[in-house]
Amino acid sequence: MRAGANSYDRIPGRAVYRLLPYISWITNASVLGVDTVMKFGVLQFFSWPGRRFPLEQVYERAFNRIDMMDKTGYDAVWLAEHHFSTYSVCPSIHIMGAHVAAHTRNIRIGTAVSLASFYHPLRLAEEVALLDQLTHGRVNWGAGR
Repeated sequence: MRAGANSYDRIPGRAVYRLLPYISWITNASVLGVDTVMKFGVLQFFSWPGRRFPLEQVYERAFNRIDMMDKTGYDAVWLAEHHFSTYSVCPSIHIMGAHVAAHTRNIRIGTAVSLASFYHPLRLAEEVALLDQLTHGRVNWGAGR
């Protein structure tokens, strides 16, 4: 299999399109035996460039954006975890995911990504399981190192 290929690429005559980093992957769902569906999601950073404005404004703008996405039919918001940087000020996407879940009704909440090396494996599993319960099954879990 070529580099970057996945199991869907091996199905003859079917195309898989990846629109990254800002749009969730889209596939010809007929391959999976369901109606064709296009789903959109947004990778949400909590950028604080140069610390030029209050941190509260960073979160307020992001929450307004997520609320608008929830109300207009987006499928998912992917929360980015970063540490010790103003590139994105979200050191815990599990806590942020719980907050987003409490203020939304439909949108799926993705972790992009849970940094596995920062957690004990059981602690990470428990936190993701708790988040999944609090969101009523709306979690898309992504893990990284």
